Amino acid sequence: MSRPEIVTRNVVLFPSITVSQMAVATSAKLAEQFGSSIRLDPVNSAIPHITLHQFAIPADNLASLEERVAKIARETYTLDVVMTTCGQWGDGGIWWDTGHGETDLWRLHSKLVPRIVELQDSYLLPHLTGMLTGEIPCSPKEREAFLRYGSPFANPKLPDLPFRPHITVGKVHQQATASAIQAANEHVKNGVRFNVKSIHITELGPHGTCPASLKAFGLQST
Repeated sequence: MSRPEIVTRNVVLFPSITVSQMAVATSAKLAEQFGSSIRLDPVNSAIPHITLHQFAIPADNLASLEERVAKIARETYTLDVVMTTCGQWGDGGIWWDTGHGETDLWRLHSKLVPRIVELQDSYLLPHLTGMLTGEIPCSPKEREAFLRYGSPFANPKLPDLPFRPHITVGKVHQQATASAIQAANEHVKNGVRFNVKSIHITELGPHGTCPASLKAFGLQST
């Protein structure tokens, strides 16, 4: 039996145009001042976004994926998102985040992930398989999440490993992290608010970037 075609996908939320422009400007600053290897640029396939789940999936299951995301979108009201802090992930990753806990974003994540995992057929994101061999540093809980959900950033169950909805704005050398966080914090230190009206399925680009929306699913109006 031949191996099925496997593709990678990201289910995301996009910020408002204003917040997107702020994220792009911050990302450009990190690239210019600290040599960030991630530079947001919607024109060149790096759209600011909040990941709800990223994963590998057999291409034969993509139609079912769209059906399931569409159903959950119809059951979900538009979301008010507030970015309040700037933090670090992994080895020099810089992001704006909303904190963690039992929020509307976490509840949406916890609905989506189990329904999508059923379609993944246990396939893992190929660029993260180094977590299983020690080539990519990770905590035991991140490794467990990777094996269970296909992504180390997924956690539909609290409080095992907090799901932190975030917008990645850069990735710098470890020694520059503190200065980069201070620079990236300029826009979010007083809180950044936006409303989300749709969920998107996108391709998954390098470093978890979002090249373009493949399909959008509107949320219910409040």
